[in-house]
Amino acid sequence: MDCTENCLALAQGFAKERELLWALGEQTRQQVFLVLLEQEDQTGGLRVGEIAQRAHLSRPAVSHHLRILRQTGVVRLRKTGTKSYYSMNAETAVWDDLYDLLGRVCAVVHRAREKGAEKWT
Repeated sequence: MDCTENCLALAQGFAKERELLWALGEQTRQQVFLVLLEQEDQTGGLRVGEIAQRAHLSRPAVSHHLRILRQTGVVRLRKTGTKSYYSMNAETAVWDDLYDLLGRVCAVVHRAREKGAEKWT
């Protein structure tokens, strides 16, 4: 694959993952996500108040950021009666897609680095 094809493929990958990259790129959502990752029991989940306390954020802020993370598929919601529990969604293909995109980026950068090194030696 030449440089133009690589760039086109990367542009398509970025477009596909734009919402996910945007969601995970925001610092407050990263805090919320990290709190969910720290859970020992990924099946149980945490309530908004627990997340807010652990992330040192307000409940409304946590709710807002959880909504965005849920829309991208990285966080899941489980309801039990009137209670809502949130956890990291390890079952989604989102992670594989992101892994593939970042792997392609790294491969292109690595090839560019090798070609650049050849020019400087």
